[in-house]
Amino acid sequence: MFASRPLTRARSVVVIGLAALLLTGCVRNNAKDETFKLPADPPAKAKYYHNLGWIAGQNGKLEVALENLDKAIKLAPKFAEAHHDKGLALAKLGYVKQAIPEFERTIKLKPGFAEAYFNLGIAHIKVGETEQGRQYLKRCLEMEPLHARSHLSMAGLYEQEGRTELAKRHLIEYLRVKPNDSTARIYLGELYFQAGLFESAIPEYEAALKEEPRSTRALYRLGVIHHNNHALDKAEFYYNKVLSHDANHAETLTNLGSIAFGRRQYKRALSFYERALGLDESNALARDQIVKIRGLMRGAG
Repeated sequence: MFASRPLTRARSVVVIGLAALLLTGCVRNNAKDETFKLPADPPAKAKYYHNLGWIAGQNGKLEVALENLDKAIKLAPKFAEAHHDKGLALAKLGYVKQAIPEFERTIKLKPGFAEAYFNLGIAHIKVGETEQGRQYLKRCLEMEPLHARSHLSMAGLYEQEGRTELAKRHLIEYLRVKPNDSTARIYLGELYFQAGLFESAIPEYEAALKEEPRSTRALYRLGVIHHNNHALDKAEFYYNKVLSHDANHAETLTNLGSIAFGRRQYKRALSFYERALGLDESNALARDQIVKIRGLMRGAG
């Protein structure tokens, strides 16, 4: 018998998928040339203030960003990118409801702006309007099928709703664009693991470890999978890797105790179980096994 650490939703990639409203703006190759001298004509002046706002936002100076973006919009009310970046600055300041009209204005002015649909979708989700948000994310993906953050966010929504097949589908699409994202790899591995699809989970955890060799979550899960498959040497290898990074990983200690007990290495098993119980007094398995081992050792003596 061995322990398998349950998924902790707060640690899942859902949080990452839904959290980020990034102040991306539009790409401006000549921004540095346009911000040193204030142009005379209104369109160029609007672009100048937009550049200042974008730079301020990139550096976390969101109030300054808003001030300059408002100047840009006043000079050019139909400046879609300025409305978009104003929405992002408002959202990052916590004014998500106020950001929504800016994103809506953006897509009216520039219907092909996929990023604006994404940010509008995330804003709706953040204020509790999940279905509206989902529709905007879908629209973003219709326009830009490889929009990675939309796939990640859709995966998060479906995982929260228990629709794991759809969550996996979007995660797989996300990883086609971002194959080196170890966090997403682990998340996909967790979805396979929860479904009992251990053989599908293994390559995801292994891929995650190539990017993040110290990931105790991936190492522990691989240990549990091999333990479950009775490949005890492999399980022990991964469990020991966990302990090399986290010597107080109670579940790993419990599982190593189980392996040692199965091999009748009672003193070794007792040591693991005692360490595990010392870290987690509610560990009933470790407590019961300690009693059993001490009884066996007394009988043998």
